[in-house]
Amino acid sequence: NVNLNLTGDINPLESNLSKSKIEISYPGELNLFKKEILQKISEIFVYEMLYGGSLKDALQSSILLTLPEWFLSGVAAYTAEGWSTEMDGYMRDAILKKRVKKPENLSGKEARLVGLSIWNFISEKYGKDNISNILNLTRIIRNEQTSIGSTLGTSYNRFLKDWRDYYANSIVPLDKKYNNLRTDFKIPGFSYDKDLSILSPKLSLDQSFIAYVINDNGRFFIEEFNVKTKKKIRLMSIGFKASHKGIQTSLPLISWAKENTLAVIFEKNGQNMLQVFSNITSEKPYGKVTMKKVLKGFQQITDFDISENASTLIISGDKKNQSDLFLYDVVRGNTTQITNDLYDDRQPSFVGSSKSNIVFLSNRLKDSLNVDKGNLKSLTNNFSIFFHSGNPNGDMISRLADSLGNVSRPKAINDSTVVFLSDEKGINNLYRYIKIDSTLELINQLTNSITNINDYDINTNTGAVVFNSVENGSSFLGYLRRLDFETGFELPPVTHLDGKPTKNSTLLPKEQPILQYIDNETPEQVVLEKPKYGPGEIDTENYVFDIGNTNTKVDIKSTKIIKNSNSGVVIRSNNRKDTRIKGPVDFKDKYELTNIDNEIVYDPLRKAGLKYTAIFSDLLQNEILKAGVMATTSLKNGDIFGFGDNSLGQLGIKEPCNINKPVLIMNDKEIKKISI
Repeated sequence: NVNLNLTGDINPLESNLSKSKIEISYPGELNLFKKEILQKISEIFVYEMLYGGSLKDALQSSILLTLPEWFLSGVAAYTAEGWSTEMDGYMRDAILKKRVKKPENLSGKEARLVGLSIWNFISEKYGKDNISNILNLTRIIRNEQTSIGSTLGTSYNRFLKDWRDYYANSIVPLDKKYNNLRTDFKIPGFSYDKDLSILSPKLSLDQSFIAYVINDNGRFFIEEFNVKTKKKIRLMSIGFKASHKGIQTSLPLISWAKENTLAVIFEKNGQNMLQVFSNITSEKPYGKVTMKKVLKGFQQITDFDISENASTLIISGDKKNQSDLFLYDVVRGNTTQITNDLYDDRQPSFVGSSKSNIVFLSNRLKDSLNVDKGNLKSLTNNFSIFFHSGNPNGDMISRLADSLGNVSRPKAINDSTVVFLSDEKGINNLYRYIKIDSTLELINQLTNSITNINDYDINTNTGAVVFNSVENGSSFLGYLRRLDFETGFELPPVTHLDGKPTKNSTLLPKEQPILQYIDNETPEQVVLEKPKYGPGEIDTENYVFDIGNTNTKVDIKSTKIIKNSNSGVVIRSNNRKDTRIKGPVDFKDKYELTNIDNEIVYDPLRKAGLKYTAIFSDLLQNEILKAGVMATTSLKNGDIFGFGDNSLGQLGIKEPCNINKPVLIMNDKEIKKISI
C-alpha cells in the first residue's frame, strides 16, 4: 500500500520525497520472498544512485533528469535476476516477427523486458563494469543516450543496431531445429502492453472443456471454453481492479475432477474459499455449485490439485511462514500435513487416479523428511521433482529429475513416468522422465517450441495438451489433441547462455547425473600481450599504494593480498569473517514529511489566493495526514484544513477563517460554532 492514498494533486509516484523504503508482502514461499526483496532493494539502489538520497538531490534530479522506463526498470531487473528465459523468449519472438520497437516508446512489462535485454547485451559485449559507468555518467550529464554512447565509444543509434543484431544472431543456430509448436486451435490472449494476462490453463478429464484464469490487475475472471463448440463463458468474477500496487497472482486456482467437476480456490474477505462446480455440460455450462466452504488454517494457498473422484485435495500452503504440503479431505474437512520444514514445496499433483501418491517440486537437499529441517542459508533456487506416497508418517521421498535447469509443473502419467517443463536449454519446453528400473532412468525432450511454454496441463490418459505461450507479442492458449511421446528431439542450447552446452539425455546409471557437460568443449581463451612501460610510466592494472610513514596502525593479520592471475591486479581487502548481521529488531513506526505542495487558487467569492499543503505519513503509509493553509491576497480570510486517511476510514477537519470575525467554524460531519 505504499503511495496509494496520497491525496495531493501531483502523481504520487513522482512526488514521494521521503526516504527510501519498501514494503513487501509475503508471497507464501521463502524462495519467492527472497527474490522480491532482491528486486525491491535493487530498485531502491538504482533510484538513489541516479536521483540521490537527500531531499535536495531528489528535487533537483526530478526536474532536470527524465529517464525512459526501460532504463530504470531494466537495470533493476538485471541487477536482481540477470538473464532470464522470459526476456530471451520475448526478444526471440520480437525478432522473428520483426516487431522490435524503440525502447523509448515502451512501458510496463515490455519496457522491463527490453531494458533487461539491453543491459544484458551491455554486460555480455562490453563487460559488467560499464553498467556502473553508464549510470554514473547519466547522473552527471542527465542524458542516457549520450552517456551510453560516451561510455561504450559508439553512437546511440549504432548501439541499438548492435543490440538487435546480437539477439538476431543468437536465433540463427536455433531456426532449423526449433519451430512453433503445432496446435489444433488457439484461444487468443492479450498483448504485452495490456494489463491483462491469461493464467493456469486446465483441461477437463474428458477433454470437453478448458478452464483458465484472466488477471485484470487484481480483478480475476474464471472462464470456461467448450472444445467442441468453441464458445466460452465467464464462470466467476473475483476481486477488484487496482492501479498502483503489485497483485498476488497465485489465487484463484482451478483443477478438474471426474464428471466435469471443477474445483476453485479463491480469496474472499481474507479467507481461503473452496467452491466446487459439478456436472458441467454443453447444455448447462455453469453446472451446479455443490460445495462452498472456508479452508481454515492456511495463511496462503499457492497451488493445489484435486483427486479424480473429487474427495481429496493436495495443497501447497503457507502455515507459520513455511510452504508445506497438506492432504485435505473435502467431505470431512480434515487436514493432514505431510511435509514440515523450511524448504519450499510447490506445484503438487496426484499420480493418475490415486488420492495419496503425489509428485511435487522442492528445493530440499536430502530425500529424508525428518533429518534436515532447513535454514535460510540452505535454501537454494534449484528445484527438483520428488515423489511422495502421501503417508504422513513416512520419512523417505524419492528424488526423480534433477539438474535440469528451472523445472516446473510436474504431471505424473503413471508411477514411473512424469512430464514437466524445463528451461535446461534456454527455452521452456516439455520433457519426459521415465524410470526404467532402480538403476536406469531416461529423460527426453518432447517439444521443440522456439517460444517459451509458460504453463500447461495434460490429460494423462490420452496425451491431450493445453499450454500457454506467446506469439507475435501476445499470449495465447494452444490445444493439441495428442502429444507425440515417441519422437524425441536433440536440440542445441541457446548460444549466449552462460556455461557449457549440455548433451541430450540418454540412458545412464542412476549414480551418474542425467545430463552431463561435454568436457572437451571449452571457450577459447584470449591471451593479451602485456604492454611495455617506459621510465616514469605506471601500469594502472598492476600497482600497490605506498602507505608511507603514517601514525595509522594497520592490522597485518587481518589484511590479505589477492592477486588476479588474469589481469595482475593486486587488491588489498580486510578479512570480514567476523562480521555479523544484527537483528531482527522491533519495527518502530514514525511519521515523516513526504510532500510539500504550493499552488495558486481562485475562489469565486474570495478571489485569488495561495494554498500550501504538506503531507505526512508513517513509514508504511498506512496512515496519511494532509494539512495546509489557504490565504487570499487581501489576507482578510482563508482556510486551515487537515485530513486523515487510514484503514478505518477518513476523517476531515476544515476551519474557514475570517480575520474580521472572532468565530471559528469546524466542519466534522456537523457544524459547530466556537467563540474565540
